[in-house]
Amino acid sequence: LAAGDAPMRWADDSQLGRPYSKDPSVIRFRGKYWLYYSTPTRQEGANLLEWVVGIAQSTDLVHWRKVGAMRREHDYESRGFCAPFAMVLGDEVHLFYQTY
Repeated sequence: LAAGDAPMRWADDSQLGRPYSKDPSVIRFRGKYWLYYSTPTRQEGANLLEWVVGIAQSTDLVHWRKVGAMRREHDYESRGFCAPFAMVLGDEVHLFYQTY
């Protein structure tokens, strides 16, 4: 398939050792695509725990690479955060998310 015909398929396997990501929010910013997504950092039985927001980047919406993850900075984020929504306003990226 040509890059324009290929479906966007990507999941982060760096946290649980298997591909997993949800709640994708994709924006175009400064000539690149940025993907913000929810991913758990650990699992106990069937429970996915300690969610963080992962960040991946692409130039074509097909080939992605992980470039980072947000880390907890405040006490109210102690159980994690997820469900990102990214938007570009002016020349800045604004990211909204949920915490528990």
